[in-house]
Amino acid sequence: MSIFGRNNRSRSSIEIIADMLKVISSGGGAKKTHIMYRSNLNTLQLRKYMRYAVSRGLVSEEKDDNGKIVRYKITEKGKEFIKLYDQIVRIVG
Repeated sequence: MSIFGRNNRSRSSIEIIADMLKVISSGGGAKKTHIMYRSNLNTLQLRKYMRYAVSRGLVSEEKDDNGKIVRYKITEKGKEFIKLYDQIVRIVG
């Protein structure tokens, strides 16, 4: 059994962040609602993990002229995170 499997257990924070980053990277950026639904998160969880991802430089915010966030984009550091995460999953999975 894989420690990263989805066998009736909660996802770790690392798994959640990886899921979010994969959603964001799949289309050149993503809106908050899209990330929330595709990553299977509620609003509070999304806010918490997105704050973390932005503060660590994994994700950048694209804002409109009024300063409202319109979409999130993955950074090079975020792409590296996904690459390393996938390698770990392959090794231990």
